[in-house]
Amino acid sequence: MSTIYARCSGRRRGGKQGAKTILSFDEEKVLIYVIHKYQEWQHPLTRSDLIFMARTFMIQPKKKGISDNSSLAEWFYSFKRRWNHEIKLVEASNLESIRSFSCTQIAVRKVLIKLNLINRPKAIFNVDESGFGDDPGRK
Repeated sequence: MSTIYARCSGRRRGGKQGAKTILSFDEEKVLIYVIHKYQEWQHPLTRSDLIFMARTFMIQPKKKGISDNSSLAEWFYSFKRRWNHEIKLVEASNLESIRSFSCTQIAVRKVLIKLNLINRPKAIFNVDESGFGDDPGRK
């Protein structure tokens, strides 16, 4: 009730809600540019990648209260909510064991023979890169 009274009486103006962000709009725009560049280079960023970059970006100009140990979890979720129309982050996951065990040299050779690709490596042009890393948490 007090909020409605404050609005009607003019004591409270309509404006941005919530606490002030750590980074300015322009600084966050730079992070968005970096995220887009990584995506353009076919290297999607995870939550931890973005937090690491943001922490470095905040420490350089000595933003108040930010250190190497700052978790920035709250900042991340607020940032993601503010820019959800601009960015998409991925969560890494381990390759399922059945996929890694079933992709043997024998299985690959059978597929290459079946598709008549054994002597035509130039005809192979599309690969699912999602299965190449065995530990996505490792950099």
